[in-house]
Amino acid sequence: MGKKCVAVLSIAMGSGMSLSWRSKPPPKGPEEVVEIVSASNVPKADIVSESDPYVLFYVVNEAGNPIGQRCKTLVRSDTPSPVWHAVRSVGPVPADASLHLVLLDDDVQNDEKIGTVTVCLADLPTGVEKTLEVTFAKAFRSSPKCELTIMRRIPGAPVRKTVFVIRHGESKWNAAQQQMNYVEMLGDFDHPLNIEGIQQASALNKKIHNALANIAKEPNKSVQQALNAFKSAKAFFCSPFTRAMETCLIALLKLENLEGNGLKLLSTAREVKNTLGLDTVGVATGPDIVKRVFEMLKADVDPEILAHLESRVREKIHTYDCQNPWWTRVKDTEDDLTKRFYDFSCTLRFEQSDSVVVVGHSLFFQGMLRRYLSDEFKQRRGSEMEPTAHALTRRKLSNAGCLKLDMDFSQDTPSITGAMLMFDSKLV
Repeated sequence: MGKKCVAVLSIAMGSGMSLSWRSKPPPKGPEEVVEIVSASNVPKADIVSESDPYVLFYVVNEAGNPIGQRCKTLVRSDTPSPVWHAVRSVGPVPADASLHLVLLDDDVQNDEKIGTVTVCLADLPTGVEKTLEVTFAKAFRSSPKCELTIMRRIPGAPVRKTVFVIRHGESKWNAAQQQMNYVEMLGDFDHPLNIEGIQQASALNKKIHNALANIAKEPNKSVQQALNAFKSAKAFFCSPFTRAMETCLIALLKLENLEGNGLKLLSTAREVKNTLGLDTVGVATGPDIVKRVFEMLKADVDPEILAHLESRVREKIHTYDCQNPWWTRVKDTEDDLTKRFYDFSCTLRFEQSDSVVVVGHSLFFQGMLRRYLSDEFKQRRGSEMEPTAHALTRRKLSNAGCLKLDMDFSQDTPSITGAMLMFDSKLV
């Protein structure tokens, strides 16, 4: 800990571990962005299961007083080894500020404090993960060593981004749903693409490569700008569900920036869970997700395509925050979705690339549009390529369809200021 860093003042925490304080506004300057990566060896706080850990964190000044924004990770259920990759801004802070982290167990009534870490921000190099030992609360002092891994993010991520969302191709669940084949619908989890879905993803791949090869010939300047943004994308995210990953790997096959920068699986991009949706229940975590997807692809794609993916892409798929069970077996509540969309938007916001590609699901993208479409956008009349807010929030993007979104992250809540259908995609 640096010379000017001090121990954080003790703050009383009541039901739900809520915190409140009044302080002078933090100094102006570049915002500090922190990533809570993971924890290891979290002790059991529950009698019959592992802890349900999350981290509450905020900045304190030289006097030990809280300043800036209070931030939380999502809860990881029933695990001693949670992985979050939660990225948050703690606001502009003074040079001598310290980061205070509280590791907690989520409970129905009172969340239990497991321990704390305090570290001077100046002692955290940017862009490098640092592992710190947790100082246990009294009830856990006899537990084996527990550690938190965090990272101070490189500042200066662009606040305006072009985000391309791609819906997965038709899955076996989609086809069974249309045919009312309840045996197929209820007999499995995490359904892969069917043959039609494979063909849809392949068709999108051909359209993408054709359009990118002919950008200079595109007469529509807005489309030309959109294609240049797609070509320059350096951040690629995908839902960990099999149908989304298959679509991603086939539709973006031989895309130079994907092969160069890799692909991150993002748990927050999973589909919205309804009451009976077995297609929104996962079956694998971590590297087993990738193994399962390649086993599915082996049965359905050309051996040359599979060989290319094996040699150029497989080792660059980062399972990121999908190390723990990332799905739910119960319906997503509105509160669940609010927290998930916030975490998702922070991930996009603090990416250094100003163009991002996300492969995912229709209901998730609808929810994103309903939350973030700007008031100005809602007044637009729209066109065939640039749909109205009404159409975007009530109809679905076609299977293996692509929608460009212009997003502004300069305020607390992001806003979508523009939308354009890409590569002959439709709303259905």
